[in-house]
Amino acid sequence: MNTQLVDSLSQIIQSLTSDEKELLKQKAWSKDLKTIGDDFVQISLKLGSFMPDEALEQLQKLNKISSQEDWQEIADLFARSLLDYQYKVVTKKITQQFDSEWLETLETEEDLLNAAIELTIVNRCVK
Repeated sequence: MNTQLVDSLSQIIQSLTSDEKELLKQKAWSKDLKTIGDDFVQISLKLGSFMPDEALEQLQKLNKISSQEDWQEIADLFARSLLDYQYKVVTKKITQQFDSEWLETLETEEDLLNAAIELTIVNRCVK
């Protein structure tokens, strides 16, 4: 691993102007980046391009003083946020796929169960 290269890249990114950061954000979201093949690097660049400078500064401070337990807590919070967002996206997709009049026609538990199965299958096909 070339840690000097990574450190240099990090310093360069931190020294970018707002316009340069915007250009980097556009590059990070472009199709060209997919040729890297490393999803983790791609995701890190995308997230880093959206994080406010203040958040990046705090993350740098944490990197110097935090323990493994602190990082685990941060990872847990991040994972929870991702799951909450995924729930929001799925809920939005599902609510767009049915109408309230159809829901009112469901009378029995079997009707509700079949509707839930149908919505789950439709949701898998939408992805």
